[in-house]
Amino acid sequence: MSGKPTNAQKCTGRSAKGGHCGAPPIRGTKRCVLHTPGVASAVGKLGGMRARQFDVSRLQQFPPPENATDMRKLLAVMVIEMRTGKIDPHLATRIAFVAGTFLRSSEQEDIKYVREELEALKRKVLGVTA
Repeated sequence: MSGKPTNAQKCTGRSAKGGHCGAPPIRGTKRCVLHTPGVASAVGKLGGMRARQFDVSRLQQFPPPENATDMRKLLAVMVIEMRTGKIDPHLATRIAFVAGTFLRSSEQEDIKYVREELEALKRKVLGVTA
């Protein structure tokens, strides 16, 4: 048997556009999972992994991060919680996106502070008053 299904090994259902479905059928039937009566609605009701509810009370509590160090600590804990199944990977991805924005803005603030300090030092060394 080759890796590509033959016509006899394809679903007899029709696609939304009216063509042949082409998906492999469930073993012992002529239709795929989505064209088997009742199965598609049952699968839809389950909702897959995204529908899993995570108990937020199990997550480690943190005060809002005030600097890059706080954010890095939060991200490190979040990775561990994701790997242990305490937090949904999709939610972790969204949090990481927001954290990246926070860290970039924190870097800009640090650069601004250093620039101001260097300007003050330059004025002091050169004897220039503002």
